[in-house]
Amino acid sequence: MTKFSLSIKITRLFIINLVVFFSLNLVSFAELEYPSYTGKKITDISGKFDSNYLSNLESQVASYDYEMRIVFISTEGKVNLAFYAPKLFEMWKMNEDSVLVVIDPYKNKFGYAIGKEVRKKIKEKKVIEDNNKISENTDKVIDYDNLVNAIDKKFLSPKADSKKEDKKKNNDTNSEASNTYKYSNSNSNSKKNNLDFVDYGKLKKYALFIILLGVIIGGAAYVINKKNKEKKQLELKTNYTFDADIQIQDINTLIEKIDNDILKMNKYIGSTKKELKDHILKLIENNKKAKSFIDKITQKLEELEIEDIYELKELLDDGNMNISILKQIHQDSLDYRKDFKMIQDGYQMSISDIRVNIESCKNLLEETKMLFPFPLLKCSEKINDMEIFISNHNLFEKNDPLDFKEKMQTTHKKMVILKKELSIIPHLYKQLQEDIPLNISSYLDESLFDSTSKNKIKNKVNDYRNNALISLSDGDLQETEELINKIFKSFEVKNSSPVEDIF
Repeated sequence: MTKFSLSIKITRLFIINLVVFFSLNLVSFAELEYPSYTGKKITDISGKFDSNYLSNLESQVASYDYEMRIVFISTEGKVNLAFYAPKLFEMWKMNEDSVLVVIDPYKNKFGYAIGKEVRKKIKEKKVIEDNNKISENTDKVIDYDNLVNAIDKKFLSPKADSKKEDKKKNNDTNSEASNTYKYSNSNSNSKKNNLDFVDYGKLKKYALFIILLGVIIGGAAYVINKKNKEKKQLELKTNYTFDADIQIQDINTLIEKIDNDILKMNKYIGSTKKELKDHILKLIENNKKAKSFIDKITQKLEELEIEDIYELKELLDDGNMNISILKQIHQDSLDYRKDFKMIQDGYQMSISDIRVNIESCKNLLEETKMLFPFPLLKCSEKINDMEIFISNHNLFEKNDPLDFKEKMQTTHKKMVILKKELSIIPHLYKQLQEDIPLNISSYLDESLFDSTSKNKIKNKVNDYRNNALISLSDGDLQETEELINKIFKSFEVKNSSPVEDIF
């Protein structure tokens, strides 16, 4: 650090201290109460002392041949009494042959002012070396028991001869009350009576200059502080404006992505569109809010003043929240589409397997037709439905993945059932053509029914059997099973055949 820069720092520190010092004192003068003069020599607005003590002081002060006034106040440490006392001296318009002492008994501090005649007497007797210095006593201990005597010794003003005896009596009285009003330290006797008094003449001479200097320095500090504040605000404005421009770009980018999400989501149909209904509404709502925010912050930037930078900061906070919401709902859109793509990819692999199984079903159907004189139209219709779905799978896959998934699962189940039906047709045919007729004939032969009842039962069973053969030839195996169960129930024979196991 250079000597020049060091001197600048010291000068700045000195100026700041001066400004603080004079500002505090000026504020204190403005806030402190200046009591009106009531004609009494002793004024107590501190509330510290009782009436006996104050009356005692009043009688002591009256014994001197010059005017002495004492004021007790409470400053709470916020007032410089060295300035307060001369101000009160002037307000009370005290004469040139008088002394005013202002004491804060709670802080044990005091200030004073003296008239010109008293100052001349002090100089003539050469009692003090320098009594022109403005100061506030911070080191001396005040002896409240001998207060008037201490003030008198400071000025060494002779008492009137006729009043010497009265003063002696007053001092004796004061000694008797010393136990009540003793505030001094017994080890500080050498300091008790050393009261420093202000030279009011010099204070009056330089007070205006000092105050004016403080005002000038304070004004300079205010101007410098204001410029620094404006510079800081300008920097903030620049930074916030830059952040706002970046934020606008980010939100516009997200708005484009949301618009694209809405477009793609609206292409879905059926079950998928129903599943996405709430999410699509959420996309539309937040997209409108984002566009409205862009208009608002753009207008604010066009009209932005220094005083509005904190309003812009609040808008930026709202913008960050909008960005967070837009990012989340865009990510949700991506997740939805990702899930649908996984559905498409997963079942796309099953398409080829379904085609192979369809061909297997068709071959099995042809083989069954060759073995049995059945058209099996129901089975052919099921195979045709599966072929139609496979040929149109792209429509479901692209626009309705959820419905596509459901149809794929249903087709797979139909194929399993169809293969099972084709595999049991030979068994059902054998049961209807061979097992049931033989079992019925054997049962009727062994029964005790008459011939009429036997014929009736036989005709009923044959009707069921013929209908079952017709259903079987169509490939309607469910109806075939129901008819077979009716056959056994018609002559009350428990069905022990494998039909129950098959269905």
